Amino acid sequence: MLDQYKKDGNKKMIAEMEKYYDLFSDDNTEPDMYSEKMHSYFASVRDKAMHENDVETLHNMDSVITGIFFPTLKMTDFTQTERLNIWRGKSFVSKAEISSGNFKASDVTTQFDISFYILAGKYDMTTDYELQKEYFQLVHADLKGFYLFENSAHSPLFEEPERAKNILIEDVINKKTYLSDT
Repeated sequence: MLDQYKKDGNKKMIAEMEKYYDLFSDDNTEPDMYSEKMHSYFASVRDKAMHENDVETLHNMDSVITGIFFPTLKMTDFTQTERLNIWRGKSFVSKAEISSGNFKASDVTTQFDISFYILAGKYDMTTDYELQKEYFQLVHADLKGFYLFENSAHSPLFEEPERAKNILIEDVINKKTYLSDT
């Protein structure tokens, strides 16, 4: 995103992002994802930059409120309580992640006694596609499927609903991986 701002000549956002540049070193050490400075970066600069560069939850989304929050409140397949609980859960998870301390790769579960599926958006900058693919390779499950959505960011269910629906109906419900990339 910083490179894109440099290309666009957006001096304000270049300066804003460079305040946090030291968080991401080139020496292959992982940054402290739970530091106050990192939290500030995610809470203010990163989200704004992602929205301005169309690498957010949905391509071409101007606001989480109008792009996702309001549409989820209108979903008729869920009760009003369930729709609100989506956002309560998101808030709870975000707070828990921030307060949990340093996250290590060894803390990640790789063994599953259930079928395991990843639906990944190619343009997802929230949950990087390459990292999802890497994690998928580490997972051990009786059945696992990886599905790349070529025209999606972080929400393939919203951006490519027909393909997502087909995967859920044909593969997930039937415990298959016919439509999987792998």
